[in-house]
Amino acid sequence: MEGKAIKKPGTITKQDAENIMRQLDPRDRDIFWISVETGLRIGDILKLQIYDVQHNPMKIYETKTKRSRLIGISDELHEHLKRKYKYRASLWGGNSVILLFKGSRSDGKAINRSTYHRRLKKAATALKINFSAHSGRKLFAQSIFERTGSVPAVQEAMNHKYITTTAAYLDIDLDKLLAEYKKT
Repeated sequence: MEGKAIKKPGTITKQDAENIMRQLDPRDRDIFWISVETGLRIGDILKLQIYDVQHNPMKIYETKTKRSRLIGISDELHEHLKRKYKYRASLWGGNSVILLFKGSRSDGKAINRSTYHRRLKKAATALKINFSAHSGRKLFAQSIFERTGSVPAVQEAMNHKYITTTAAYLDIDLDKLLAEYKKT
C-alpha cells in the first residue's frame, strides 16, 4: 500500500448515530442502521435484496473484495427489515431479485449513492456533525475494538487486507499498532 494515503472517515459516537438516524427519512435510516450494525460498505448495502434480509446471518457479496460472507445483525434490525419489506417480497415471491432500497424512479435500480450521500450531508449540516456514509462503518469497527480490544478481530470483521487500513478506522497511533501487531 505504499504511496497511498488513507483518508479517515469522520468519527461519530453512538449518540451521534442515534441523532443522525432521527434526522433521516425511514429508508435512509435503514441504510445507516445497517451500516452501523454490520460495517458494510454503502455500495454493498445498496445492492441488498429483500431475500438477503430474510435470513440472519445474511449472506452478502462484497463488491470490493469479491467474496461472499455471512454478516449477522441484531434481532431488532432483522425483525424490522423483515416486517418492513415483507409486503414487497410477497408481491414477487420470496426468492425473487428485488432490491431492498430502490431509487425513486420506476426503473427498478437501487438508490443512487450520490443521492444517499447528499441526504447524509444535509443531515450533517442540520446536526452540525462531520460524518459521511463511511462513518457508520467506522463506528462498527470502533465498537468491535471497544468490546474485544483486538485489532486483528476488527481487521477480520472489516475484511481488511492491511492492518494500516484498520488503523484508519480506529483513530489509534499507527506505530503503536504495528508494534502490537508484530507481537501477535
